[in-house]
Amino acid sequence: MEELYLEFTTRVMGRVAFGMDLSNSHPFSAAFDYASDLTGLRFQNPLWKLNYYLFGQKFRKAVSIVKSFGNEIVRLAVCRREIDDTSIHNGTEPTEEGGDLVDMLLDAVPEHHVVADSAINFLSAGRDTTANSMTWVLHLLLEQPEFIPYITDELPAAAIHTYSSLSTTLTPRSHAVFLETLRLYPPVPFELKQTLNPVGMTLPDGTMLPPESVVVWCPYAYGRSKRIWGDDAYDFRPDRWIERTVLTDGIEEVKLKVKSASEYPVFNGGARSCLGRRMAEVMGVWVLGESLRNWEFEEVEKIGRRRSRNSLTLPMDGGLKVRVRKRKN
Repeated sequence: MEELYLEFTTRVMGRVAFGMDLSNSHPFSAAFDYASDLTGLRFQNPLWKLNYYLFGQKFRKAVSIVKSFGNEIVRLAVCRREIDDTSIHNGTEPTEEGGDLVDMLLDAVPEHHVVADSAINFLSAGRDTTANSMTWVLHLLLEQPEFIPYITDELPAAAIHTYSSLSTTLTPRSHAVFLETLRLYPPVPFELKQTLNPVGMTLPDGTMLPPESVVVWCPYAYGRSKRIWGDDAYDFRPDRWIERTVLTDGIEEVKLKVKSASEYPVFNGGARSCLGRRMAEVMGVWVLGESLRNWEFEEVEKIGRRRSRNSLTLPMDGGLKVRVRKRKN
């Protein structure tokens, strides 16, 4: 399923962000996955330089493919803009295709190599993290199928879903399942920042950071902290995100609880909040709702809770192989 979700998110990001048809079978995908895995290994293996010595040529080739793809995205966008400018000058209609994200970057940043790097970052953020998250959601739901109706019952059959119809107000239980999964399996399991100020800086709590200090924090550990989430922090319990209120007419109102970025740093916070959070949530809820309502899934390898594969994100080790049957209405 992870491969299927990667194909879906790759196509969506290719069309929405870059105005192009993009498939997970593109050489970029394999090169990016390999480079990410080897880069992630550096943070865990003290002998990573030995690995780089042994596999450095393959790593450099993978990085070259990734960078070339980013440059190609920018080249196509520049060509499209030139064609549009010519069309407008000649009084003809410009092309309808457009990669809004790349166009905005080109308007804001003059250096094309910076735009290329940013385009790859956006593609990775929208492709890998969302696909990884949906894989973990499906796995946990198959482990605890009593929560499947939380998603299927909130999405009306044969309805045309929009951003507003998939809001947290109208689908609180679906979002609770999604957020609870990301608590246990955050798509970016650890993050780091480095101080660039030559005199260092002081954190809000008074902690002094010398120049070039590296600060590392681990959303994976935050999500399993019993101090934050209680004694059942390791349990998959979507109801921890649900707030129920019985109204005067006896009807139960269900709302999604809001957590601060310090409690739940999965999407970062403040000026560095994830720009694609809403898109990821809507994609996840919609895809899982449609698939679970129409199909029955069964894990091929019932080995309990899965492990993640070493990478910069949190892919499932070995993927998620399932048997699929059409659901009987």
